[in-house]
Amino acid sequence: MGLDKRIRILVIVNAIFGYDGISNVAVNYYHYQNKSKVQMDLLTINDIPDYLKREIEDDGNRHFVVTERNRNPIGYIVKIKDIVSRNKYDIVYIHGNSATMAIDLLGAKLGGCKVRVAHSHNTQCDHQKINNVLMPVFSKLYTDCCACSIEAGQFLFKSKECYVVNNGISPSKYEFSNNIRERIRKKYGLDGKFVIGHIGRFSYQKNQEFLLPLLRELLNRGQDAMLLLVGNGETIEKIKGLAYEWNLVKHVVFYGTTDHINEVLQAMDCFVFPSRFEGLGIVAIEAQAAGLKCVISEEVPKTVNVMKNSRFISLQQPLSRWADLVIEQRNSADERQNNVERTRERIKEAGFDIEENCKDMLNYYMRILKVKRL
Repeated sequence: MGLDKRIRILVIVNAIFGYDGISNVAVNYYHYQNKSKVQMDLLTINDIPDYLKREIEDDGNRHFVVTERNRNPIGYIVKIKDIVSRNKYDIVYIHGNSATMAIDLLGAKLGGCKVRVAHSHNTQCDHQKINNVLMPVFSKLYTDCCACSIEAGQFLFKSKECYVVNNGISPSKYEFSNNIRERIRKKYGLDGKFVIGHIGRFSYQKNQEFLLPLLRELLNRGQDAMLLLVGNGETIEKIKGLAYEWNLVKHVVFYGTTDHINEVLQAMDCFVFPSRFEGLGIVAIEAQAAGLKCVISEEVPKTVNVMKNSRFISLQQPLSRWADLVIEQRNSADERQNNVERTRERIKEAGFDIEENCKDMLNYYMRILKVKRL
């Protein structure tokens, strides 16, 4: 280890860093770690928010931006090698969705790092052919493997033993606040409305187009419903176009991206998560921490049901059944307020308290370093 006896780790996020699950996990595990025992640098393929830059700098750590990954993989590998070689990391820890992590792992190996961790965040990927081609190389380059769920681990690591890392949150950050709820609902014209909420990158995976006909079904039943969509991404213009085409524009709020997911959740009355596939779905846990009940696609691991009151339903079920569940899952502000303490305790009991998760990860780092150095 380094001269200051802290474990030196380089964390690589090899997808676009933004307001998605992978980025949030990386940030949470940075922010809440024991910084007296872990020195953690971050490497991303695009820039990061200013608040995170300041935190990293204030901690005396470093952030590297290496943009070549997708357009010049060889150049990217060389830069990773140079950074790893120069800084003598004990561990290189890579967050990703597929065997393309082989690129990052190769750079880390060439840079001399003996402990290389691959962390799987999903149960599918967008480029299956490339994933299959790189899998034999990928499997030889990582020394240890982690995943956000058992399902995500099986997808990328097959039958190999995999350490499940919970996508933890700070429960107190998401506690229900009626003051915040009223402020946001007033700002966006949501007072008195039945607000159906969804948070996620606009993409095929997150399946936002499913929510528009669901909204129409609710409106046809006489529900004074509004759809609150939080996020951005490659399919957002398609979704906006469908909202216009189906005359739903006045019933949809496109909120955009935000660093204050914990506040936006307060404005919702039910959280709907119709993903086509998920490694875990941390946003559903965040929604429950804010006191919301959820209606979730059966393609999402049941692990997210930390409050034991979420309802899972197949995407093949008729919209009428989805609408039934959404109406059933609506809960009042008073109910959420009365359950704040129980919600906080249940999140912790389920193993999703990030402070406890970071303690577990410190033990994991120490364990894999000891094993690899015998």
